[in-house]
Amino acid sequence: MITLIFWLFVAHFIADYPLQSVEMAKFKNPKNAPIPPPNAKPVPVWFAYLAAHGFIHAGLSALIVGAPLGFLIGVIHFTQDFIKTRVQYSPNLDQIIHLSILVIIAVAITLN
Repeated sequence: MITLIFWLFVAHFIADYPLQSVEMAKFKNPKNAPIPPPNAKPVPVWFAYLAAHGFIHAGLSALIVGAPLGFLIGVIHFTQDFIKTRVQYSPNLDQIIHLSILVIIAVAITLN
């Protein structure tokens, strides 16, 4: 179980930091939007950025736990990040929540 938790944490931190661009981190929040060219209306791109971020998590997690659970991890990450755009809380709490979910998933896999 410790090995599983370790690799899920590694995948998480790779997806949350080096694989998440500054642009992705900013524009995955519905409150932020890229500045459109003159005479163009703003396009809500947050869903695409947030989905891309969730799929990066899903893909890396799937390499460790398989596609169905990897997809679930991506959906949970997407949902939590979306909630974070509505209810602002500290980055430390955000990481604690993400990592706690991964521990719960690892425990559930191990107990199965």
